[in-house]
Amino acid sequence: MAAHTKVAVGYNIQVAVDAKNKMIVDQEVTNQVVDMGLLTQTAEPARTILEVETIDVVADRGYFKIEDIEACEKAGMTPYVPKPQRGSSVSNGFFRKDEFRYDAERDAFICPAGQVLSTRYESKLRELTKIDYSNRAACLVCAIKSRCTKDYRKVSRLENEAVLDRMAARLKARPEILDRRREMVEHPFGSIKQWMNQGAFLMKGLDNVRAEFSLTALVYNLRAGAQHPRRRGDDGGRPGVTGGAILAGPTHVDDDRVITAGILRQNAQTSLKRASAICHRSD
Repeated sequence: MAAHTKVAVGYNIQVAVDAKNKMIVDQEVTNQVVDMGLLTQTAEPARTILEVETIDVVADRGYFKIEDIEACEKAGMTPYVPKPQRGSSVSNGFFRKDEFRYDAERDAFICPAGQVLSTRYESKLRELTKIDYSNRAACLVCAIKSRCTKDYRKVSRLENEAVLDRMAARLKARPEILDRRREMVEHPFGSIKQWMNQGAFLMKGLDNVRAEFSLTALVYNLRAGAQHPRRRGDDGGRPGVTGGAILAGPTHVDDDRVITAGILRQNAQTSLKRASAICHRSD
């Protein structure tokens, strides 16, 4: 898999962590190189284990994929994922797309110069309809063209991009939630690598590694549960979930003992199931 543009032999670990007690609610090991597309399948099992109906799911930009973000909303989860700044306009130092304001009533974009970019073309991106907006005539005489484009500017919008507009508004209202995610997700990974001295797997093969990490998560949780049986978080005592780079909360469960017992029970069941499967294959 890829790591910081380098290729390395390894596995992609996805975890969901209780934000109050820093306990691993659910975990999975995959061969997928990137986190993109793993947002919903990382957060959904955690919601089930915590027995809640809705959670806020916070992830880093590596999880940004509109289909996955939309799936989170449809499943009753509220995603917070910052949009990656990429594309030719960013690399060339031109105005970013988020500097163009979308007018839903007119179905048009308003550029930084105040000109209207209207619908021009439709195409397909994966299974989604992509709509291109432009105004060639305005670009020809624009006073700030050098800051925007070399020819004429085209801005694209996906048919379901309203889901990204809603998420952008949530992130603007709660910018601190991304900092909290970074703080919470480092604890389990740092503890496993340093305290448990597990910077690498002992097993080989996806199923074997899944079983190994299940046991690792169980041991980590036993320690966390013993040290912090009734920890309260900054969210007023409401449980949350982190995963790989995912933070989720708030929910209606307020009893730490219920949360801890449910997490440990699920960890033990998963570890036993995966370890037993390996033993049966070796027999």
